[in-house]
This record gives sequence, structure tokens and C-alpha cells, in this order.
Amino acid sequence: MTSYRTVTVVLTCAVLAATATGCLEGGDGGDRTAGRAGNPEDGKKGVDLRKIRGDIKTSKTVYTVDGGTVSLSVDTFGGDISVVAGPGDSKAVKVTEIYRWTKKKPWGEHSLKDGQLTLKAHDCGSGSSTCDLGYQVVLPPRTALNLLTSGGNVSVRETSGTVRATTRGGDIAVRRVRAQDVVAHTGGGAVVVDLLAPPRRVDVTGDGGDITIGLPDGKYAVDAASGGGDTRVTVPVDKSSAHRVRARTAGGAVTVSRAR
Repeated sequence: MTSYRTVTVVLTCAVLAATATGCLEGGDGGDRTAGRAGNPEDGKKGVDLRKIRGDIKTSKTVYTVDGGTVSLSVDTFGGDISVVAGPGDSKAVKVTEIYRWTKKKPWGEHSLKDGQLTLKAHDCGSGSSTCDLGYQVVLPPRTALNLLTSGGNVSVRETSGTVRATTRGGDIAVRRVRAQDVVAHTGGGAVVVDLLAPPRRVDVTGDGGDITIGLPDGKYAVDAASGGGDTRVTVPVDKSSAHRVRARTAGGAVTVSRAR
């Protein structure tokens, strides 16, 4: 059963100049997170909305999906994705969709089938309109995650299910998680992984940004390398360890150390 609590507010940055809430340009309180539009199928980075002249409209839609979610799949063409664990006994998933556009509003859809909640964003099409659609999700801690954005940032906090995160241009931050498996790739940003429990596998790759992995006490089989930056591994290394860590970037620094 799916229940909805929808809040839709459409504003422009010109109207919100005093408060700048939700705007990408304007006052001191503005949200300056890079929003990008593009199509994930074409492999191209989207357009940074901060560089667009004129009014940018924003709106939010909030709804709750009740019961039965064991995995989450998010696919958006350019917005940020933020996932955080709710209370341990919670079975509901709260989703906030964040829309930004210049002329034509993007649209999103969601479905729940066989325990998988799927969130899919569709862009505003070709032409002169620029847009993005981001997601903020609060869910049960053990939910498995598969997250994809063509150009935004990805953030995961305090979950314990498997994490797979991909962005073609933004940063990835996986913090205070207890996942057994973490797989992350970025086409240009930095990646931070901070684990509270020894993982079975961590596999992090990047095309140019820094990679920083924090691990709890224990020995790890580590494969770390950078095509252009420094590589520093300070955790105990044992090639036969069941806890395997791979960290490779084409140009940034790689650090594998004890979690703080």
C-alpha cells in the first residue's frame, strides 16, 4: 500500500531573492549544490544550472511508501541523491523529490514491486529548457541501495545494506555505514567511504578525483593505486584477508586508513 502526502510549491529565484531557499542563485542562504541536466543513456555530463541566466523554478513533492521495501533503486539524469537511515524499527520510506527547471518541468515516477522501490526521473526533453530532479530518501537501515545520477552528488548515511553508487560527474559520500559491500564510481568527483563495521568488499573507482576510505580495526586485503596522485595505505594489510578493499583513481590521491 502506498500513501501520499504531497507538497508542491513552485517559486523562482527572483521571487525568493530575500530568503533564497531552494535557489541556485541569489541570497546568502541559497542552495548552491550543482544541479545538472542530461540523459544517463548518452554518457554525457549535464548542464550546471548555476550557469543558467534567468529564473529557475523549484518545487518539492513528498510522499511515503509503506511496508515491504528491501531494496531501493534510484536513477536520475542529473540531480543529487541523498539517502539516510530512519529509526531502526521503521518500515516506511519517505521520499522527497526536488525539482528545478527553467522552462519545462521534469517528471518522476515510482513503483514498488517484489520489495524493490524504484525511483526514476525523466528530463525536460530537448530544446532550450534546463532541469534536474533530485531525491532525498529516509528509509529502513537494512535497505540495499542502487543509486545512479548522471551529474549530481550521492550521499548515503547510517545504513547497513549493500551500497552501489554511481555518478558521472559529482562526489560520492558514504558515511557511518555498516554495509558488507560498497561499490562506488564517479566520473570526475571525489569519493569518501567511512565504515563502522569490517566489510566483505569495498570497490571504489574514479576518473580523476580523490578517494578516501576509512576502515575499522582489522586486517584487509588492499589493492590501491592512482594514475597521477599519491597513494597512502595505513591499515594492516593481509592479502589472505576476507575483507577486500580496492581503490583506484586515474588522477587523484588515494588514502586507505583507520576510520576516525
